[in-house]
Amino acid sequence: MEKERERIERMLREGKITKEQSEKLLKALDESAATEKERRVRKPKTKIVSILITVIALVIIGGLLAVHLPKVKLQRKIDREISQLGTGDQFKALNVLIKIGKPAVPALIEALQDQSNPFTRRWEAAKALGVIKDEGAVEPLIKAMSDENEVVRRVTAEALGKLGDTRAIPVLKKALKDPKYYYDKRTGRNRYYTRESAAKSLKKLEKKIPLTSEEKAKALYTLGENYQFNKMYPRAIKEYEKLIKEYPKTTWATKAREQLKKLK
Repeated sequence: MEKERERIERMLREGKITKEQSEKLLKALDESAATEKERRVRKPKTKIVSILITVIALVIIGGLLAVHLPKVKLQRKIDREISQLGTGDQFKALNVLIKIGKPAVPALIEALQDQSNPFTRRWEAAKALGVIKDEGAVEPLIKAMSDENEVVRRVTAEALGKLGDTRAIPVLKKALKDPKYYYDKRTGRNRYYTRESAAKSLKKLEKKIPLTSEEKAKALYTLGENYQFNKMYPRAIKEYEKLIKEYPKTTWATKAREQLKKLK
């Protein structure tokens, strides 16, 4: 019994088990020892009971270690990789967390919601959640669409499109008016990245819930407008022409015709 006690205490010092787990193991060991002491007082005729008690105690301890140790090791790995998110190490931590998958989701959600984290960590957390596609991440991602950082909002919009949950539609519609833009020196135009990401995600979701013609047309116009701002004229023309063909009576079709006059 003393050897088992020493083993448990050594594992606690080395960080292989938590304090709570060590207390449970020691309690099981003490109960086994108490039973053994009681057996000796009663002076049983054979040692069979003693042997059985020892075996049972060892099985219990071994079972607890087998269950808890892998979980502890995995959680330590997740925590370590979370701390490395957004460090610029070629997305190493991001890829590791994506590979871990659903067990990493709670820690990723916490990293996304913690505004004290650098924005690079928050947007990488959003990206990982989009790839893992766990349903539990939908509401946290929806809340993250109000993040103060535009890059986080942009990547979050993409993640919501990947999850494909219709609960995201209202916040994605709102993002079509996101005020943040970047001035593109090459084109001399402003580019609205979050609007573009929201428009693409809405296109993925429109099959799941009907959007109005105006809403669908607006999403297409936003894409065309961003392509135009980026001097990607053939792709802009394609989006405008598609808009006019599919939703000819919308106000956005009128705007698309005006843009086509400038491009042709």
